[in-house]
Amino acid sequence: MLPVERPISFNPSLLGAVNAGRKTVTRRRLPLELPPNCAPAAYRYCGQHAGYARFTGEYPGGPTHDVPCPFGTAGDRLRVIEQPELVLLILSVRAERVRAITEVDARAEGVGETEAASASGPTRSVLAAFQELIDQFYSHCWARNEWVWVVEFRRLAESELATA
Repeated sequence: MLPVERPISFNPSLLGAVNAGRKTVTRRRLPLELPPNCAPAAYRYCGQHAGYARFTGEYPGGPTHDVPCPFGTAGDRLRVIEQPELVLLILSVRAERVRAITEVDARAEGVGETEAASASGPTRSVLAAFQELIDQFYSHCWARNEWVWVVEFRRLAESELATA
């Protein structure tokens, strides 16, 4: 059985980070019209199952919402629209609030400081750089602490593409 393959897009700087091996994860916002992002703080993530993220309300016994991941599941592939010969293998998928990101996570997003911490003058942390980046794509995402898909991946080598 052939793996499922879906398209994904990256801006030029993030595509460069993927090609350089600095970007191994991407965060993409869940649609705003879905209940978890209508009121992000009112929902809890209960895990992934069969390509869906399950959310429950903050009160026991409340409704659950299963949200399909448009990127697929572990083992599926992502073909980069801007560079079609580049194929990424999904290692894991989960949902989390955008501010749950750590400094290590931000580095895996391909984000770095704008200046070294020892430099004189203004510096910007990796987390601040990620916050600016995510808000460029999704206005007010950081302020609302919205739910995002976290898709971890690795590049497939040409030899791996030939065997599938």
